[in-house]
This record gives sequence, C-alpha cells and structure tokens, in this order.
Amino acid sequence: MKQLAAHYLLFFPRYLRFAWLVLYQQWFLKRELLNDINVFVAGSDATITAKDINKITNYYALGVPAVLGTIFSRLRGRRLSLRERLALTYLGAITGLFDDLFDRWHIDPSRIYVFMDNPASIKPENDFEQLFLHWYEARALSYIADKEAFREACTPVFAAQKQSMLQLRQHETDVERIKEITYFKGGVSLLFYRSALDMQADSAEQEALYEAGALLQLGNDIFDVYKDLRSGVMTLVTETTDIRLLRKEFISQMHRTIHLFYKLNRPVSDINSAVHILMAGVSRCLVCLDQLQRLQDSGDGVFRPHAYSRKQLICDMEKPINIFRMLRHHWLVVPASIAAKEKIK
Repeated sequence: MKQLAAHYLLFFPRYLRFAWLVLYQQWFLKRELLNDINVFVAGSDATITAKDINKITNYYALGVPAVLGTIFSRLRGRRLSLRERLALTYLGAITGLFDDLFDRWHIDPSRIYVFMDNPASIKPENDFEQLFLHWYEARALSYIADKEAFREACTPVFAAQKQSMLQLRQHETDVERIKEITYFKGGVSLLFYRSALDMQADSAEQEALYEAGALLQLGNDIFDVYKDLRSGVMTLVTETTDIRLLRKEFISQMHRTIHLFYKLNRPVSDINSAVHILMAGVSRCLVCLDQLQRLQDSGDGVFRPHAYSRKQLICDMEKPINIFRMLRHHWLVVPASIAAKEKIK
C-alpha cells in the first residue's frame, strides 16, 4: 500500500519530468541535427523527403534518447553522458533510414550488411544513402566507446530485418512465426541501442530489455495497423480477428517485462522510475487498443481491419481526449503492475 500511495503522490511530478525530457531532446535535436538536415535538404537530389525528416525529428531521433535512453540510464543508476546522448540521437536518426533501405529502396541485403559492417567501403548512390552513412559513420560510431560490443549487436538487427521480409503477405507466414519475428526484431533492436552506452548491460538486464523491446515492437505494430495493411505487411494486429486476444497477448508481454525489471539487482527506486517511463509508452498503446476494440464491438464482434477506414484505424494521440485516456491508463496500470510484480510469471 505504501508503494501505491507513493505512486499516486509522484505520478504528476514524474510525468512532468518525462515531458521535460522530451522537450530537452527536442532542443538537443535542433542544436545537433538541424544544420546537417538543412545542408542535405538544400542540395538534395529529392531522395530525402519531408516524410523522412518528420520520422527523424519527431519520432526516432526524439524517442530513442528521450525514452529508451532514460530507461537505460535509470536501470544503471547514471545519467546519459553527452557522448551517449549524441550516439543515441544519431542512431535514432538513422533508424527510419535503415528500415527504408530494405522497405523503400529494396537494396540487396548483402550491400546493406556492408553499410553497417564497413561503411567506409560504401560509395553512396544518392543523397539518402549519403545522409545515412554520414550520420552512422561520422557521427554515431565516433561517439560509441565500446565499438566491439556495438558491432556484435548489429548482426542480430540485420538478421531481424531480413526475417521481417517474411511478413510480406505473399509469403503467407503463419501467426506464430509472425510473433517470433516481431519479438525478435523488437528485442534485438533495444539491445542494439543499449550497446551504444559506455557501461554494457549484464545478462539479466539484457533479458529484461529484450522483453521490453518485444513489447514496444508489438505496440508499434498496434499503431501501424493501417500502414501495414496498405503495405501488405502481416503483423499480429493485421491478422487478428479479436482485439481482446491481442490485448491479452500485449498485457502478458507487459507483465513478463515488468517481472524481469523487478528481478534486477538495482535499487527499487531506479526500477520504479524506469517502469514509469516504459509504461508511458504502454499506456499509449492501450488507448489505441481501446479504439480498435470499439471498432470490433460496433460491428459483428469480429475485427476486420481491411473493412475499416484510415480515420478509424489511426489513433491520433494529439487529441486531448486520447491524452486524457493515456494518463488514465498510466494512472491505473503502473500501480497495479507494481503491486502484482511478485505474482507475475
């Protein structure tokens, strides 16, 4: 009960702290990336689009340091150094570009592997590739202290990206295999970012972060259901006929992750702080699941994603009502998870 009371007392200060972290990273992005972006866009051959810039500045280069970086720093009990923030910022900046090397440009996987393993040997064919290589080689790699650990973490990320090609609808991959691919991609991606920090994670932290990455990847797919449908990508969301079952899977993965967090040999206050940051993202996903559930319930009780419109499937988290719903979920989910942490298997 004392832990729950402390949660309620600290909820809003922690949320304000999280909001400040996001605002700080926005300022940091303008300071560090703005000049590079302006230079490349000004002389671009049109391969770098406004959509690319939006993904960089409003999603990956913002969320990776502000959200994931904060979770990492809380679990190890030490704030991000400037070098670490720079490394995570530039790794975040290339995340969407890396995905597009596969999904948009359809570059041969063997060449993409060289992009990651030996970027100095690659001659860029357009400004898109040049920007990727510039941010990866000249920026991100220069700020990473343990380059050997980082390169080891790159290999499974590349393998996960290749496996995700099996999610294209023409492959007719079964649901269990889709789940394996989804969780593997999310898990190794989080460990990839974590490897950029100076102090490497021990095996227990790696296990916890792997499950957290799987959870976040499933959450990402929940938000991307409309985009994935249009692209012919099969996910656990596009293939389900019952959102209740998908919610059960999501909650089960959330519990598994929290259980592993609390098994770590860390101060409980640090774990609580990391859980609060993680649950901010989880709460957003629960709002989206609620919206999809309402769609299912408004019909014949079967979730039919292909039958719904873009407006029905896309969850706009900038709407005040959805922000309120997110806060409500966060208010309810976090203390319940803390209270149940010993019972979670």
